[in-house]
Amino acid sequence: MSGQFQPRSRIGTQSLQEHLRSPCGLSEKQLSEITQLVKVAEDDLDGYHAEILRLEARIVYLKSEHDRLVDHKSTLSSLLSPIHRLPNEIMIRIFTFSCDQNTLDHSKQSHTLDVSAVCSRWRALTLSCSELWATFSIILPPIVNERHDPQLLEYVLDIFLERSKHQLLTISIDANGSSEHPLLHKVMQTSPRWRDLTLNVDVVQFSAPLHACLIGLRLPELQFACIVQPTGYGISTLDLLSGSPKLRDLHALSSPLSWTNPHSLSQITRLSYCPSFTNFYELLDWCPQLKTLYLSNFEHDRDIRARSIPAKQVPITSLTVSLAGYYPMVQDILLDSMESLVAPALTSLVLEQHGELPDNLYAPPSPFNAVDSFLARSACPLTVLVLDTMPLTDCEVVALLKRLPSLVELTVTESKFENALPITLDFVESLHSHKRSALRSSVNPILPKLQTLVLEVQMVTRKKLRGQYRCFVPAVCRVVPVGSSPTRPIPTPGTL
Repeated sequence: MSGQFQPRSRIGTQSLQEHLRSPCGLSEKQLSEITQLVKVAEDDLDGYHAEILRLEARIVYLKSEHDRLVDHKSTLSSLLSPIHRLPNEIMIRIFTFSCDQNTLDHSKQSHTLDVSAVCSRWRALTLSCSELWATFSIILPPIVNERHDPQLLEYVLDIFLERSKHQLLTISIDANGSSEHPLLHKVMQTSPRWRDLTLNVDVVQFSAPLHACLIGLRLPELQFACIVQPTGYGISTLDLLSGSPKLRDLHALSSPLSWTNPHSLSQITRLSYCPSFTNFYELLDWCPQLKTLYLSNFEHDRDIRARSIPAKQVPITSLTVSLAGYYPMVQDILLDSMESLVAPALTSLVLEQHGELPDNLYAPPSPFNAVDSFLARSACPLTVLVLDTMPLTDCEVVALLKRLPSLVELTVTESKFENALPITLDFVESLHSHKRSALRSSVNPILPKLQTLVLEVQMVTRKKLRGQYRCFVPAVCRVVPVGSSPTRPIPTPGTL
């Protein structure tokens, strides 16, 4: 017990036992003594209760001090973390990679805002780096409801515009179906600062004043523009980009472009478009400085080969044909692209397909003739070739490679078509620089300048390879031309 409290009651004394066993009643004196003892016991109980409360309060205090010390130790330990030894320049570099996606909408998902709320140092760093606030996408919903607060969205937008200072903006505007959103005018007023623009709007549904505002946009710094339009909601127009003297990269895959002043296209060097659009070849005529051409489609595009025109010569150095969807349904995109273009300056060709295919398919008609004709017609100094899930056989791929002695990088990715597997033992041996193969009769290498070789096989089609497995891997390992060095590791047997 502490010094403040000493109990006076004696529990289990001999006199109490005698009183309990007494054959006679208690005298007045004994009753008085017992009454006094009861009062002392009550006083002691009050004392015990007070002491318990004091000790409980002490325990609470000690637990609190313990928890504070644990937190203090954790804070001290956190200072030993390597991140606290990183200089501010490295931290800002990390923030740049992690804060490249800022979505301004009712969900309040903004990586930069989240990072700036971690600690005072991170907040100071994010505020000091205006580039972190210069990339964002803003979503303007068509209907204002309880989930969407325009005032909150405007407040967040003002934060980004203020903290980005005078940085050029990489901005994505999704206002499809919400042409009268109260913030749209404010967003459009920032157009002189736009460097990269992704625009998803329906210009047909705009009111006359807003349409006039869009047509008169000042875009002195715009370098990249992506025009997005859902099918059936109007036509995007290059009139929106007429005031962009620095525009070099134009992306429009979902709907055809239209224009009243084609001279706005004269400075374009990179173009992403769908060859199924009726004005595709006219568009190429107005892009004399075009160097990179990306052709693709949407999965709903079908049966587009409705015209036949002479092959058009283009000054491009890089061509990518990317097919979205099941290849037999979109192969005309590839054939149309190959048969209608001539590219004598081409150095990079990528043919790829990005659709989910069921297993055990038989290949559709091969695109070999179209691709071979394109390469023969162009006679280009190709250095990079990518064949990604194209339905070509090993013999067809080797025939294409014989036209490309200048090739430096080759990537072949198999499709799931069982009767169109380009990566076979004969194909790999045909790349050897020191012996003949079933697909190559000459001892001279077909790719004397090859430095990078990437072969990606499909596991589901490789059951039949197991009988040749021990020969296949050594064959791959020997495909290194004299005087060159592989820039990527050769796959191990476990990856095949």
